[in-house]
Amino acid sequence: MKNVLFGWALSLLSTTAFAAPQGSGARNMAMGGVGVASSHHSAAGFTNPALLSHFASTDDISLVAPFFEGVVADGDQLLDGVERFQNTLTEIQTLLEMGDLANADALRPVLAQDLLSLDGRALDGGLSTGLSVSLPSDGFALAVVVRGYVDGQAFPIIDPADVDIITDPFGTPTDLDNLGSEAVVLAAGVQEVGLTVSHKFEVRGRPLSVGITPKVQRVETFNYAVSLQSFDNTAALDDFTDGIYRQDETNVNIDLGVAFEPIPFLTVGLAAQDLVGQEIDTVVTGGRSFSYELGPRLIGGVAFRGAFFTAALDADLLKKARFDRADDTRAIRAGAEFDAFGWLKVRAGISHDLEDTRADLFSAGVGLAPFRVFNLDLVGVLGEDSAGGGLQISITI
Repeated sequence: MKNVLFGWALSLLSTTAFAAPQGSGARNMAMGGVGVASSHHSAAGFTNPALLSHFASTDDISLVAPFFEGVVADGDQLLDGVERFQNTLTEIQTLLEMGDLANADALRPVLAQDLLSLDGRALDGGLSTGLSVSLPSDGFALAVVVRGYVDGQAFPIIDPADVDIITDPFGTPTDLDNLGSEAVVLAAGVQEVGLTVSHKFEVRGRPLSVGITPKVQRVETFNYAVSLQSFDNTAALDDFTDGIYRQDETNVNIDLGVAFEPIPFLTVGLAAQDLVGQEIDTVVTGGRSFSYELGPRLIGGVAFRGAFFTAALDADLLKKARFDRADDTRAIRAGAEFDAFGWLKVRAGISHDLEDTRADLFSAGVGLAPFRVFNLDLVGVLGEDSAGGGLQISITI
């Protein structure tokens, strides 16, 4: 079962060219997902375009090529529940085929309860990747950013009539093969290419940066449904890549950002992402269609940057919507980074959903920077029935 869902994710990646949603790099992920005031300038196009003007005097060109992130959350233990339902169903069908009606009938109430227990459960997952080329400048700093991500959710739709079929003592194996309950997999794959421009001003002697990222976005939505008893079927996985379950549209969007340093070592940031809000409908599958909402997002952050230590706090100022059937989220994130030897950085962070839609996520990671030119960043993420990780390779010249 778990392998099949991973396969679905890989299918999304392979067919959308690029695919945890709106990732911004392994460093930020390791610090709990912060970045609006603390991102390295090479990640500014993913978080706050104003930070592109925050660079070291020795920096000329930065290349992120690329980063990969992924998180899967099964807080409702949907996978275990579906597997339990399928195992009980198979056992009943085997007993009926053997003519052992008494033991088969004894398991019918168990199967009905297994089915009903799935109602309301869901599994969430996200994958992302991106790359950027940044050209710092005291005038107008420029960067080309490319990013893609997949935001997905799987959930069951229970047909009440199935309970009557399951508990019918005269029901046959064929009847049990034709249950109406389904597993639905929704996903939105977003690919975007943008040009980030940033400029630094002075306000009463303190630096104020502003930035903008106009971008082209291609959004592809997926709406796939399969019977619960076939949820782990290889043929079902093959069908998921079929064009009849997907559709796409291309639009223009924009990100804006500001960053201000009121006192030395302290940065306050504000970023508005995907200002042109979009609601994209999926195809109709099984008589059902869903919508995916993209932006706008408003995020505020503050960061302290010392010689060997960085601490940051970000907060979503607006609720973030996804699919129309999913609950909104609004997170507060905190993270820290310790520069141990110049070439080794240790990071940790936490993300908490103020809407209690998702469980807390704890992250930790390391960054290796031999000669302070080549950078390798690794991160791991854990939460209640949640896990993820990330990798980033970058070069600063």
